[in-house]
Amino acid sequence: MKKALLVVSFGTSYPETRKLTIEQVEKDLSAAFPDRKFFRAWTSRMIINAIRKKTGEQILSVSETLDEMLKEGIRDVLIQTTHFVPGIEYNRLLSDIDAFKDKFDSIRIGAPLLSSGEDRIKVAHVLRNKFDFIEKDSVLLFMGHGTDHPVNAVYDDINRIFREFRYDNFFLGTIEARPDISDTALWLREKNPSKIYLTPFMLVAGDHANNDLAGDKDDSWKSVLTRENYEVSAILKGMGEYDGIRAIYVDHAINAESV
Repeated sequence: MKKALLVVSFGTSYPETRKLTIEQVEKDLSAAFPDRKFFRAWTSRMIINAIRKKTGEQILSVSETLDEMLKEGIRDVLIQTTHFVPGIEYNRLLSDIDAFKDKFDSIRIGAPLLSSGEDRIKVAHVLRNKFDFIEKDSVLLFMGHGTDHPVNAVYDDINRIFREFRYDNFFLGTIEARPDISDTALWLREKNPSKIYLTPFMLVAGDHANNDLAGDKDDSWKSVLTRENYEVSAILKGMGEYDGIRAIYVDHAINAESV
């Protein structure tokens, strides 16, 4: 029986961070499942079209990729998403997959990165180990994406875990939900840090990281905090660069469930 591994990402138009994050996750997953043919799909049609127009590279959507698998005679599909939370984008992915579930002998999917409380604790520990150089009188401020889906509560849970494990100079805010930059500012006033490090709580260091987090525009987090007279430094690394994060995706793929 022909078997496939499909790694699904939102996508990025930033080629350097793509190599360091999305493609590294893909490599680790491919190494874990050498008996499966590798396929890639992205869920952002806007990014797919932008790359196609700029470079000519043909990145397929989930539905297009599953169609391609059928043409190749593949019968068994293992899907791993690189999404962080089971929110709006993930539900769209499940809807796309649902249209194909009767066309294959088996389709299984691994959970997003932050699906369980255990996952979130693992992620917090990975980040603590990666950022153990942060001085005690400084803080590390993460920017997550955020969503109006109820799963946004995951971000508050990450902050709770930071406090539970005494990672007291770590804080996670979001760009599109709560906690936002205002919540973050209140926390910073309590801490009164000598320095603030900014880094994305996202798979890639793409548009949000380069512009909304660390850009020169007036409303970037870096600009807002600099105007508050903080010393600010940005660490523009997507979380896909961290081997401990990639290992969680591999574990989720190993424990994938049928759709």
